Amino acid sequence: MKFVSFAAVMLISVSSFARSVMPFTNFNLSNVKINGAQTDYVATAVIDYQNNEIHVTVTHDQTCPPDRLCTMEYVQPVANFSAPIVNVEGDCGSNYYHASIDQRPVDGLKVDIVLADHRLRMCHDLRAEAVEVKASVTHPRQNEASKYLLTN
Repeated sequence: MKFVSFAAVMLISVSSFARSVMPFTNFNLSNVKINGAQTDYVATAVIDYQNNEIHVTVTHDQTCPPDRLCTMEYVQPVANFSAPIVNVEGDCGSNYYHASIDQRPVDGLKVDIVLADHRLRMCHDLRAEAVEVKASVTHPRQNEASKYLLTN
């Protein structure tokens, strides 16, 4: 009886320290549109499962052409924003992650992100992109939002 009690306590204590097998998913997106205009930027979208957030970073493309010597330097991001995930929906194998935060009352940003992950889609209709991120960022003193469309 003591062994069964000990085994149960050990099982509970081990499972309480368990972490997600996949702490985050990283998407590299090469097609970036800002307010409908095509840009030469690239973006990275990260779903952080442990903190339950989506992080988006838009930067200049630093692809080095083949047979060229290129410097590796830090470039300031064009845009960098994140928001907590408020809803996750699934349809036909696609997952839709909705993240939102409104910090305008304290002079912060209002960020709305929808990340559509179609990589495991099972329906017969085709999606143009495997991953698509739509984001809207409103600055505290602006009435219009900057709209981002990021695809791979």
